Amino acid sequence: MINISTIGDTSYRDHKTSWILLGVIISGAIKIPAFFLELQKRLSWNYTIITYLFTCIILLHGLIHLMGFAKGFNYGFNSQITIGVSKIAGVFWLITAALFIAVAMLYLFKNAGWPYVAISSVVLSQILIVAVWKYAKYGTIANLIVLLLVLSKCVDSDFAI
Repeated sequence: MINISTIGDTSYRDHKTSWILLGVIISGAIKIPAFFLELQKRLSWNYTIITYLFTCIILLHGLIHLMGFAKGFNYGFNSQITIGVSKIAGVFWLITAALFIAVAMLYLFKNAGWPYVAISSVVLSQILIVAVWKYAKYGTIANLIVLLLVLSKCVDSDFAI
């Protein structure tokens, strides 16, 4: 223990205590970066989960667009959708589904071009949703999620997609 009244004293005991205090300070300094590394690992793990979650949402939204294609070409038994979908509209539903599947893959693999494809797929999707609003109005929620992802990408890159 260092005695304040003997600061000028250079006994062996005081030097030993000083080295112990220095060791405590250094070990504390070493623990701080280790804490940040652990925090970074946890955040990157959460980022990975969020990436997979958003990829699944986008992919599912794209696959749901295939219902419009199936209705337009009378594939499968689709009795809940009673509105008629033309073959041309069915092709647009298929194109939109393919665009959303592409967005999901581009987003998952961190391709820089995914926001461009996402915006075009959301615009086409929303046009198709408005055409059959009674049956597809909840697809607007998925489109908003995709637009929020694009907006977050814009904010991260100072609004330069």
